[in-house]
Order: sequence, then C-alpha cells, then structure tokens
Amino acid sequence: MDYLDQTEYNIIGTSDGIISFVLRKEVYKMILYHGSDMVIKKPLSQKGRADVDFGKGFYMTEDKKMAQKWACNKNISIVNVYEADLSLLNVKQLLADEEWLDYVVFYRTHEGKLPFDDTLYDVICGPTADDKLFVTLDMYSDGFLSKQQAIHIINCMNYSCQVVFKNDAAMENAVRFKEAKELKGLERQNIYLQMTEDRKLASKKAIELIRKNNGR
Repeated sequence: MDYLDQTEYNIIGTSDGIISFVLRKEVYKMILYHGSDMVIKKPLSQKGRADVDFGKGFYMTEDKKMAQKWACNKNISIVNVYEADLSLLNVKQLLADEEWLDYVVFYRTHEGKLPFDDTLYDVICGPTADDKLFVTLDMYSDGFLSKQQAIHIINCMNYSCQVVFKNDAAMENAVRFKEAKELKGLERQNIYLQMTEDRKLASKKAIELIRKNNGR
C-alpha cells in the first residue's frame, strides 16, 4: 500500500476469530487508484451504476493491481491516481462480516434492507465483491450457503478492499488528482491474462471451500 504517512493500525477481531486491520483515522492519508477508460481529473460520485457493491459512488482502491485489472476490462485502459485525506470525513469501515454481506447483497440484488444508513457517511471502506467472491455470493443468494458459511468462506479468500466516496462535496475537499497512466501493449495483455488466471483460481478455491463446508 502506498501511504503518504506512516501506516498504523487498530486490530479488530471478528466473530469468526479472523483478525482484521483497520487504519486509524489520524493516518487516513493515502494514494488511491481508479481503473477507467478515461482520465478523470474531477471525479463525481453519482455517475456510476447503483447495482454494485456499495451502491452509487466513486470507487477507488489502495491496491494498484486491482485498479489495473478494473482498467483492463475496458477497451482503453487508464489508471487514475489520487492523493486523498480522509481524516476530516465521516468514514464507515466495513469488515468481511454480516454487516458487509447484507450491505453488498442489498445493492447487488435489491433484496433485504440496508444494515445501516449510508447517507450518514462520506466514505465507505471495505472488501470488494469482485470475481474472487462471486461464486460464494451467488451460492449464498441462491440459498445454498448460510450467512455464517458465506462469511467464513469469504474470510478464507484473498480479497481486495475498496474506498468509495458517496458524495461530491467530500471528494472536492479530500481528493486531489495526481496523474493518469494508460495501460497498453504487452503490459495490458499480461495484466489481463493474470486477471483471468486469478479468476479461475479463486473460483476453484471457493468451490473447494463450499464443498468442505457442506460436508462433501
């Protein structure tokens, strides 16, 4: 992770005994990446789709490789880089737990209800329900996994995390565009191939964990 300041963590235990690390608020200064098909110097929170993990918002990540993979799903692949300071914002930190699962399922399927009022927050941070977690989420949504089984499997996966700005005023005050880089040629091809391979391996691991949890 490319932090501007020295990184410090609070350690939080979940009900499954999984240890999670959450940035302390005073060091919420970081470099964030956004994969797109264009240079975005002035990001907007309400232009994206509503049926994604955390609903409408501008999605960024500290994981540069993850942003590169996002970009490689586009015909033109651009990775935008930003400096962000979240220290004065209202930030909701989600872990891979029941609250996160209910939140993601609500926005992706429009089923259930919101586990908290996200209009109270400028930023939502938490695990990304990407290709690595799709199989588990689908099995849970279809009723083949209990909530606790799904949470346990997700915590066994190597997921990335995302930082989602929910309103434009917060972004204008806290985010500064730094640079953008286009991925092309062999570099783009290698990232795309790695993304495809990661997806296959993650699906295989998820299926193995699901079978194990179901006693097969």
